[in-house]
Amino acid sequence: MPYYYKHSMWLGRNEWERLKTQADPPPPSPRLQEDLYLKDLIEKSQKWIKTWPDSVESHVTQAQKRADKDHHKEIAEVHAFFKQRKRDDTRQALAKARQLIFEGSSCGKQLLSALVASKVIEEREAQIAFKKELEKNQLESEKKKDHRELYFFKKDNPIEQEKLRKKKNVLFALENKEMHEAQNTKIKKDKEEETRLEKEDAALTQGLLDYENQEEKLFRKCQEDQIKKYEQDILDFKEAKKKREIENDKKIEQAKKETDCRLLKIKNLQQKYNTVKLESEARKMNYKLIEKIEKEKRKRFEDFVEKGVKRQENEAMKKEQDELTKQKNKREAKDALRKQQLLAIVEEKSRCDRICSCDRQCVIARSYIERHGKPCGKNKLLTHEPEPKHEKLQFLSKEKPLTAALRRREKEPSPFSGTSGAHAQFAAQAARTLADCKHKTMARRVVDEYRRINFLNDTTLPVKNY
Repeated sequence: MPYYYKHSMWLGRNEWERLKTQADPPPPSPRLQEDLYLKDLIEKSQKWIKTWPDSVESHVTQAQKRADKDHHKEIAEVHAFFKQRKRDDTRQALAKARQLIFEGSSCGKQLLSALVASKVIEEREAQIAFKKELEKNQLESEKKKDHRELYFFKKDNPIEQEKLRKKKNVLFALENKEMHEAQNTKIKKDKEEETRLEKEDAALTQGLLDYENQEEKLFRKCQEDQIKKYEQDILDFKEAKKKREIENDKKIEQAKKETDCRLLKIKNLQQKYNTVKLESEARKMNYKLIEKIEKEKRKRFEDFVEKGVKRQENEAMKKEQDELTKQKNKREAKDALRKQQLLAIVEEKSRCDRICSCDRQCVIARSYIERHGKPCGKNKLLTHEPEPKHEKLQFLSKEKPLTAALRRREKEPSPFSGTSGAHAQFAAQAARTLADCKHKTMARRVVDEYRRINFLNDTTLPVKNY
């Protein structure tokens, strides 16, 4: 049996045809291709029909688009409304918290006590006025009653007079009792309302604090998660970098080894070649000839450099001598000019001193310069010496360093202290309190004390209704 029959496999014809069709499936029939093509055309035509302006599908799609647009618009409006409401609630809660904090502070309590004092004084004035009116009405009624009683009783009847006085006292007591009860009920209602408002405010502040604590916890948790994630990313990056560096070091070591081997081979070959070449006689002769040529070249270059240096030195010495001669000539010319000017000054002075005059006020002769205050010649700049200028006397003393520093600090902008909001809140609360107060003396004292403590005045802290 031949050797190639041992590793071969025998298949039947049908099996072979099945394997061929499985590897390369037959093409679809023309009928199926036509159906697929028609289906694709129908889908395209349906899409085109939806874009026509006068078709039902187009109207349906447009209505769906409008409905989707309106739906998205409504959702956006609802989100915006809730965001605005949340902002408004937060703003109101913060304003209420600020108001509660202010009312709990000393300034708020002082303003409240001033308002209570003003209301008490106002109520007391109203009570006094009401009492006067009652007394007046009672006097009028007593007068009328006395007139009627005088008609029935005698004028000097002490028993009847005592009875009338007792009745009046009873009436006065009943009226006072009613007024006292009404006042007590009013105070009780005010206290109940105040306790209710305090409870609501406490609950609101507690809710606000809880919300802030929750937000702070969430923020801290997110921050910690981000830090952990960042640290993990850094560790991953460092590990990847370390692995990459190790791989690069291995590659570099491999490349170094390869290059060292290659260079060693080249060096060995070159050394072998040089040893072979140097052993020849022609190589030695060529080396000696090249060495002789290089020596001649070096000698010519050194001679050229030496000649150039000598030439430069000679030129520099020549320039230096020319400069010295020029400076000497300039000095001689200046000396000669100065001598001529001095001679001209002496001659001019002697000529001017001979011109004398005599004024009526003085018999002594004076020179031209003394009479006119200037020389008579053309060269006035050389003959006239300017008069010394008298410095103005300083009547003001030098500014002290502390005063200068104070003025400099006053010109500088004030640093940010965060008290502007507190001052504005106090001004608004004081304005409302002064508007409600009829007797404003105590409220004004509170405002003045606040200004004095915080180094303010009526311009830096204006208060309405003051």
